Amino acid sequence: DLHSFPTRRSSDLWSLKKLVIALFIIGIGGVCSVKAQRHYSGVRAIDMSYGLNIFGRDNTHLNVSISRYRNRTTYWKGGLNFLEKSFTYKLLISGTETDKNAVYNIECSTGRAFYGDVNYFKTLATNRTSLWLNGSVGTFLGVEVYRNPNEQVRFVMGPKVSLEGEFFITSRIAILGQMEQQWSPFSKLKKWNTLWGVGLKYLLYRSEEHTSELQSLGAIS
Repeated sequence: DLHSFPTRRSSDLWSLKKLVIALFIIGIGGVCSVKAQRHYSGVRAIDMSYGLNIFGRDNTHLNVSISRYRNRTTYWKGGLNFLEKSFTYKLLISGTETDKNAVYNIECSTGRAFYGDVNYFKTLATNRTSLWLNGSVGTFLGVEVYRNPNEQVRFVMGPKVSLEGEFFITSRIAILGQMEQQWSPFSKLKKWNTLWGVGLKYLLYRSEEHTSELQSLGAIS
């Protein structure tokens, strides 16, 4: 595993570059059709994101979430996550653990966390048409799986805070930018994880359901 990290890092960075380029092209294609996109009470959305653990040798983070807007400034979000966690451990080569002259190797490995999360978001800043900056507090619950050298499965949970930017490129589609800080007190691999990512959000509603609200909000603005 030790010699695979440089190759893995290059591959992850290249994948991220391709994703950013694709999102940029989508944004350019849709920016001309932007109208008065807003947060509407009761509207649901699905979003997917790809990111990295900043201080974890570019470990991958994947997320799929469902959101429900309470009103124009708050919404709930719940999702499923996959997160890699790089770590090192001592492997006994000779002697015993109680022997002062025991010989160890330092091994590198990568654990994997699978967890669900729930977050409450509040809008911090917006131009009320296409751009939103939202902050959140939340919690997560799941398991992490790793080898050191035997396979281990451990329960993890903890609080989290995050920032999420939304840029609506059509009436239903937004490009997301995310930053997140997790604290996992029961983890044996990493207790603090700082994540960033990019993704897409798609609003789930029928046009006729919100025609009157769109008209009234447009009149107000």
